[in-house]
Amino acid sequence: MIIKEIRKEKEDYIINIDDIDYLVDENTIVKYNLYANKEINNLLLEDIINSYQYEKYYNMALRYSLKYNKSKKGLYLYLINKEIPSNLSYKICDDLEEKKIINDYVLAENYTLSYVNKSYGKYMIIKKLNDLFISKDAIEKAINELDYDNYYSSMNKYVKKNESKYLKYNENIRKYKIHDDLVKRGYTSDDISNLKIE
Repeated sequence: MIIKEIRKEKEDYIINIDDIDYLVDENTIVKYNLYANKEINNLLLEDIINSYQYEKYYNMALRYSLKYNKSKKGLYLYLINKEIPSNLSYKICDDLEEKKIINDYVLAENYTLSYVNKSYGKYMIIKKLNDLFISKDAIEKAINELDYDNYYSSMNKYVKKNESKYLKYNENIRKYKIHDDLVKRGYTSDDISNLKIE
């Protein structure tokens, strides 16, 4: 097989081999040293096509992950939803993880801190992190590394901020309402025992 011509097509290039056009990018042309009149075999053509597909989907995944800061599984599901083959989607996710562009541990830590500051308890934080498809190991690590001074302070601030809605009740009902409200926000009974506001 002979490359008859290479021509620019918008952001990519078209190489014509035996009167059939193939779309490639500049990196693929450089990587395989492609030029007009070069002879190639079927195996090399398959590598060229695969290389272009990988580059195209990799760049799409890179843009998406930088824009939306997704977990590894979240990015994988995005790629699958775009009908990118599973094996290629896994490889792209693994490569982005290896380059530390996606990092479930960092993501879990950042979201956990944000949720703590929004006065969510451990159970709700775990649920929200699961909803983001963050890995179980990363979630467990983030929860184990909670700054409990900040965690309890945030819980107390939430109750203080909302105390007016509890004041109309007698002491027993007020305690029940506060406890119920905090449980709904994901706090455990042990957490609530650290409440300083009555």
